[in-house]
Amino acid sequence: MLDLISHYQTEFFSIAQLLLSWIFLFICTFRYGKSGVYVYIVVAVILSNLQVMKFGQFFWSQDPVALGTVVFASTFLATDILTEFYSAESAKKSVMLGFIGFAFFSVLMMLQISIPAVSTDVLEHCNLTDGHNAMVQLFTPMPILYLSSIVSYFISERSDIAIYVFFKKLTKDKALWLRSIVAAAISAFLDTAIFSILAWKLLTTTPVSWSTLVFTYILGSFWPRVLIAITGVPVLYVLRHYKDRWISRINV
Repeated sequence: MLDLISHYQTEFFSIAQLLLSWIFLFICTFRYGKSGVYVYIVVAVILSNLQVMKFGQFFWSQDPVALGTVVFASTFLATDILTEFYSAESAKKSVMLGFIGFAFFSVLMMLQISIPAVSTDVLEHCNLTDGHNAMVQLFTPMPILYLSSIVSYFISERSDIAIYVFFKKLTKDKALWLRSIVAAAISAFLDTAIFSILAWKLLTTTPVSWSTLVFTYILGSFWPRVLIAITGVPVLYVLRHYKDRWISRINV
């Protein structure tokens, strides 16, 4: 078992992230309702945009794949929860809150790393210069990735809400699993395609080939997101089953 985990470390820790994402989203919703989902989305957007700076090697791809997919994909379920139990307007508001939260975080971190590093280590056993350099490396803005991320985020999240509402009306409020999976799948494809085309083809000085773009960056990231959407369906059903219990005591 340990050998298997060691061999598939990236996949194992990604699954662990997925389970934790669903658990935290469920707790945020069940305990705090709409406000809890808002908080979850803001944190998830910030976190996923930090994780995308790191790449992992997955068994299905010969090329390294940018991380952050698991956490970001969970935001589609979060907006579905808002649309299902509150309103489409609440879901749209969460998209804007995610953008504002990420922008606020980015601006503050840029100001933080602009402060000159302490040239001499004044604290014993604490390398302040290395700490500063690490923060600069992580938080120095990457305009291409930021622009690509924001554009794809807005389009995909708003599309998810619109598609979810469309299928909810089409099925007359039945087939919860269908509207959740279809909305998330289409939106995930839009997000992956738009981000990849902008970041790795149109806005970069070293564009990848179209074959690499399509098969590695777009399709290679798309099907895991569909699986993530499928695994999130039980969360919706549990929340709906206990709807009267948690919504009745949360007046937000």
